[in-house]
Amino acid sequence: MGCGTVAERYAEVLLARIAEEADGGAVFAEAARLERAFAADPRIGKLLDDPAIPEEAKARALVSCDPERTAAMRSFILFLAARRRVALLPAVAARVREEGERRRGTRRATVWSARELEPAELERLKRFARRRAGGECVLETRVDPAVIGGFRMRLGDRMVDCSLRRQLDLLRGRLGA
Repeated sequence: MGCGTVAERYAEVLLARIAEEADGGAVFAEAARLERAFAADPRIGKLLDDPAIPEEAKARALVSCDPERTAAMRSFILFLAARRRVALLPAVAARVREEGERRRGTRRATVWSARELEPAELERLKRFARRRAGGECVLETRVDPAVIGGFRMRLGDRMVDCSLRRQLDLLRGRLGA
């Protein structure tokens, strides 16, 4: 059984717990914060995977590092620690965040650009993504110098490539033909 499948099963446990809670939105927001933290610092994932660190210590650190940690998430982290599965938390957080977005009718778009985007550019891309998705979108931005200029956007299973790299590749294909 793959890690994704196990993480999805544990995510279902947390989602069932959320269904019992009055404020499930706070847990969805917390899952998104956790996912961003794991993405921002890959060392956290390495610590969670380290067999030399006891699961209880990992759980205590995760529970105490965020003063806004919800009771549901605290008990879930301790639940994972009791089953020696704390390392699954990044994948579980991603799955719970996805479910929260799905329930709100929000889509996620990933945008690659050659440099950090200005606020006005981000706002135009958000409007573009909302039109394409037919509803609310959350933009995740990444810098990729290979784009050269313009942007690439993944929205669900669609890819929109308005990059200078793509334009140059198309021009090279026309000139070579």
